[in-house]
Amino acid sequence: MKPWIVGTGASDHMTGDAAILQNYKPSNGHSSVHIADGSKSKIAGTGSIKLTKDLYLDSVLHVPNLDCNLLSIRKLARDLQCVTKFYPNLCAFQDLKSGKMIGSAELCSGLYLLLVANSQTKSLKQVAFSLRVC
Repeated sequence: MKPWIVGTGASDHMTGDAAILQNYKPSNGHSSVHIADGSKSKIAGTGSIKLTKDLYLDSVLHVPNLDCNLLSIRKLARDLQCVTKFYPNLCAFQDLKSGKMIGSAELCSGLYLLLVANSQTKSLKQVAFSLRVC
């Protein structure tokens, strides 16, 4: 699985890979999103994914033209009732009610990449080196 890039400007969670989504529902093909390069891309469908024990993302948009996975801070805060704290080399997601840290992302090559425990995942430096910015 490609890394999840923490996006402060992303309106929704998005992925280019439908295979990682559960409960996938194709869209009507009429909806689209603007991506960072200014172009519009069609939304092919939506689904959900459990990234960690505490990070379950619902209504993730499948945007086939997207070369990466985007984690929307705005949507994360609203849906999971959490706050994101940015530090020089990482950001942390903290549950508002319990104060428990529910996830974190490490700064790597100018991008905050979500830390997901997965034996299949490359090291953060390898991932960041091979990333093409969305």
